[in-house]
Amino acid sequence: MDRHIATKITAAATAVMMGASAIPTVFAASQIKYEYGVFLSASGDSDLKKMEDYRIIVLDAQEESFTYEKIMDLKNKGHIVYSYINLGSIEDDRSYYKKYKNLTFAPYEDWPHERWVDVSSTDWQTFQSSLAYDLVYEKGVDGFFVDNTDVYYVAKEESDLHERDIDPAKIFDGVTNILSAYKSFTTTRGESPYVLINGGDTYVTDYIEGVNGEDAEEYGFSIQGRNSLDGIIDGINQEGIFSTINFDYDDHNHFVAQDKESSEYYKEYAELVDSVGKDVFLLEYTSKSSDIKNIKKYCEQNGFRYFATNKGDLKTSASTAGAMPVDESRLVNTPVDEQIVPEVPAASSSKQEAASSKVSSSKKESSSSKASKSSSKKESSSSKASKSSSKKESSSSKASKSSSSKKDSSSSKAGKSGSSKRNNPWWWWF
Repeated sequence: MDRHIATKITAAATAVMMGASAIPTVFAASQIKYEYGVFLSASGDSDLKKMEDYRIIVLDAQEESFTYEKIMDLKNKGHIVYSYINLGSIEDDRSYYKKYKNLTFAPYEDWPHERWVDVSSTDWQTFQSSLAYDLVYEKGVDGFFVDNTDVYYVAKEESDLHERDIDPAKIFDGVTNILSAYKSFTTTRGESPYVLINGGDTYVTDYIEGVNGEDAEEYGFSIQGRNSLDGIIDGINQEGIFSTINFDYDDHNHFVAQDKESSEYYKEYAELVDSVGKDVFLLEYTSKSSDIKNIKKYCEQNGFRYFATNKGDLKTSASTAGAMPVDESRLVNTPVDEQIVPEVPAASSSKQEAASSKVSSSKKESSSSKASKSSSKKESSSSKASKSSSKKESSSSKASKSSSSKKDSSSSKAGKSGSSKRNNPWWWWF
């Protein structure tokens, strides 16, 4: 018997004798072929099996079929698992919609069943912290794929949509508080959750560079730039730098080249994030080998990671032609369950207290000071790009968001009544 396997079997037996649950004894690194995959429409065991080809897996862990045991099984096979989470908007088919509807302040353009939320509300921040708590401790995820930080862009740039007074500086602080809360928990790896923002160029750019001088006068508030993203996020996922979804088609599986201006804008954003030491991932929608070649070349030149899919709904049936080959140096050789698993805080009431405490502590560190959404969800990328200095939101991201999330519930997650997710192809779950 291979010495490595024998060691693992011994470790498993020891764990059982000590009262711990049995763990997988063989590490399936040889099965992992690709570095990164985003599958927000995934559900069920058949999809889990397909995702085992990818080292970093982004899924919707709120899907009931994705249990703690199944996610831990993926992790024990060498995978890293991130869950989608919707920070800044709310859909009317969510069980908690009625409870938080009064916190909304604007419609989500092109998506009549979704609204932007006033994230400066302590109630919303506590809810977000509680949701993140559940995903970390009850589902076992390693981090979050965060959607709709674009709420700050809407607050700052789209006042014509506001149905009541909204303070962009407070929305900025609200986003910051929630991201800080996400980072405050401890995963089964003994680390803080990895926070990957989908798009979010306006918020991230203003966090790094600030809002000062003429911009502060124009917007009526100032933000001190930090030239850092430490403690807030670990990386960004940018959609549509090279190719994006053509929303003239309902199937979301028709793609078009990104316009030059928007492409350059998103490249500048990605490179800004890279310059402060954070990770950059590209999510591209294309089936063209020429696009994939360009995406691969760009990412190799900049040290970025990518996933190019021919499924605008982010299904696991996507071709692997655009998947980045796995970086074998990153493969983990020790099953997660052989590490010390942090004690899970007690449930319900204490969980709520923990969430509130995370929010209040992060609120104290709030960073802004008030001085003195290709196609649908945010501004169109070309228009954003043209707003050059302004920190706009990624249109492609919004587009994909739109495509991503806002599909109809039927096209969205099969079986999941109305979960739709946006910021890029269909995130439907939250």
